[in-house]
Amino acid sequence: RLKFERTKLHQFMIVMMNSGMRVEECMGLDWQDLNMIEVVNVSEKKRDYIDEIESHYVKVRIVNSKTGEREGIILGGGYFALQNLIKLYKENNIKITGNIWRNQKSFKEGLNNLLNESGLKYEKKGDVRLSRDSKSFRHSFIQTMLDKGVSSTLIAKMLGTSTDRIDKNYTSHMRLDSLIEQMNKIDRENKLQNTKLKI
Repeated sequence: RLKFERTKLHQFMIVMMNSGMRVEECMGLDWQDLNMIEVVNVSEKKRDYIDEIESHYVKVRIVNSKTGEREGIILGGGYFALQNLIKLYKENNIKITGNIWRNQKSFKEGLNNLLNESGLKYEKKGDVRLSRDSKSFRHSFIQTMLDKGVSSTLIAKMLGTSTDRIDKNYTSHMRLDSLIEQMNKIDRENKLQNTKLKI
């Protein structure tokens, strides 16, 4: 039972880190809300790990949201987490219908135990003692997307929030080296476009 619950928690964490959904949005998902997509790669070359991840995603109909029903996306890592969840259920003779977490109310207890066991529940920053919980996955997803250069407008659209909220709460925390990297990337792209225009 413990192995089953821990495996389910593991897949929940991956789905959250690959979607940025609010906890209640993720917990409210039904199998019928998911549309698993594999992008067909016309290339004959063997796909590596990154290609494999990037060529899969899940379109999601998010019903249980404070901002109303909307569409969302779960990135490739979450696609494979859901495939592993299906495999786990089949191994335990559980039907793949209804709520994907089998109407579990939350993962709070299991996640707190895991964070405490691994020494990750609390972190001290200056005089402030910060704690991690299920909401931390959404925050991490947003910060990771910003660090990769995804615009706050696109992230806001994907997560059913406002650009103002993302700018206020996240862009102020971006690493300085990440900001420099973003500016250099934009500069390189502009130079490439200008060169093409001259040609």
